[in-house]
Amino acid sequence: MLTARGCIVRSGSLKRPRTSRSRIAAPNRFVIAPLSRAIARSRLRRRSAGRPRPPSHRRLPRWWRREGVHAWRRPRHLLLGASGIVLVIAGASAAFTLASRPADEAAPDKAPARPVTGYGLTVTPQRGWLRSSDASPVPGTRLSASLVLIEPLSKTRVVAAWAAATSPTLLPQGLLRELTQPPDNPVKLRLGGQLPAYYYRDLSLPGIRGRLDVYAAPTTAGVAVVACLGEPSPLEECADTADTLRVARGQPVRADPGTAFRLHLAPRMDAVDAARERTRRLLQTATTPQEQAAATMAVSVAYRDAVRVLAPLAHPSFGGTLGVVGQLRANAAAYARLSADLRAQDDAALARDREAALAGEARLKTVLSEQR
Repeated sequence: MLTARGCIVRSGSLKRPRTSRSRIAAPNRFVIAPLSRAIARSRLRRRSAGRPRPPSHRRLPRWWRREGVHAWRRPRHLLLGASGIVLVIAGASAAFTLASRPADEAAPDKAPARPVTGYGLTVTPQRGWLRSSDASPVPGTRLSASLVLIEPLSKTRVVAAWAAATSPTLLPQGLLRELTQPPDNPVKLRLGGQLPAYYYRDLSLPGIRGRLDVYAAPTTAGVAVVACLGEPSPLEECADTADTLRVARGQPVRADPGTAFRLHLAPRMDAVDAARERTRRLLQTATTPQEQAAATMAVSVAYRDAVRVLAPLAHPSFGGTLGVVGQLRANAAAYARLSADLRAQDDAALARDREAALAGEARLKTVLSEQR
């Protein structure tokens, strides 16, 4: 309800002032103008009842809330200014969020560490490790073809190289000789979830600082060794590096005390088979007892070479390995007696020793089948 000089205004209606019927009130601009504006506002409210209002309507200035025929027209430069304020506030909020994070969460690493490849080995060190050209990284070893990584601050070294399986421990013989005490029983694990390996922790080496940890992963091409030498804290990063080991030679084999024996057994038996076949051809063309004795002695020499390589690798926990070495020794002696019989031309002894050699070959085939 609006009142102006005795006039009562309601939505959509206009009443004359209460005067005598004989007197007609003249139009009054002070009354008509406010009434016209009130009527216009009332109609505009009905017309724009469903029109959405801008956010935070009550906080906007009064001229923004003003209703009228041209109320929908807002200054564009003001709209752009408001958008800029929102963007500045958002940017400041993001900057505050980043600044309030801890130092290690302020920004991610710029790039992941790159893998290092060489000699059929690949490892991915932690960021900050550098490749080195150190020729003798681990005491007691001769790992010329090796990847050497160094952490500049602590001088901790990571060495990845190939080594021959020369002991049941899968550790190089030179390293075993340098240890002040025998290594503890290793921990069986899988590097990268793929390579079965032995893990030796805190090996005792004289005259070195820090700790020596060694990972040995046997394959058909040899033993992939990862050695970590240095302070205990960076050695944790070395463990992560060892877990990234990949090999491009050979196939992984299971790690146990008989692994080194099995790796050398096949090549040695191939050498024995080659010597036996060569002896068979020479006996067909030999014309004197001396030629026959020399050809037969070659098989005995091949068996003795196999015993020399395999005997240090036989482990008591694997009784089959000891049985193989014992039978190889027996066959070497049997062929040596055959050679002596041929040289002496003793037919009775030759027939007896020949049967003993054939029986030894049969027993060797049986014990070899148990190793597979």
